[in-house]
Amino acid sequence: MGRTDVRTPGIALPQFGTRWLSGLLCAALTFILYSVWTSATFKLSGAEISGNQRLGETEINAALRVIGQPIFVAIPAKMTENLLNDYPDLSSVDVHVAFPNRIIVNVIERTPLIAWYQDGKMAWLDAQGVAFSPRGQPGNLISVVANGDPPPVRVNPTQSTSQKPP
Repeated sequence: MGRTDVRTPGIALPQFGTRWLSGLLCAALTFILYSVWTSATFKLSGAEISGNQRLGETEINAALRVIGQPIFVAIPAKMTENLLNDYPDLSSVDVHVAFPNRIIVNVIERTPLIAWYQDGKMAWLDAQGVAFSPRGQPGNLISVVANGDPPPVRVNPTQSTSQKPP
């Protein structure tokens, strides 16, 4: 009798190498990022606002332009710029972002001193001469009715700033 080779059927086991591991890790991270981005925990519902007297919370929240979005798109410098551009009656705005879904806004409103009436429209002016739209009840204001813009201030270019006028 001779020798015969007897072979048993083999089962091929998959080889899990580094490519499988990196693919699995990439899929897990993609799932986590998607879950965090769409999670209600990180959605902005409204800002915590302090310092406002005449400007309403709904107006400030609308000017932030991030309500209903994830906290990851909230950029404090951009929100500050939006508020100052939309509402010139704010003299100072300070915006902070805190996790998981908080925006803290501190505002300082300008104090109107003059009610300027011109061409059928009214504007308020503060001590620095900044004009802004009337909003709320300011109290007693000095009323000025004007037919035109105020004359420009002329500066004498020959006079130095260190010298006092006679």
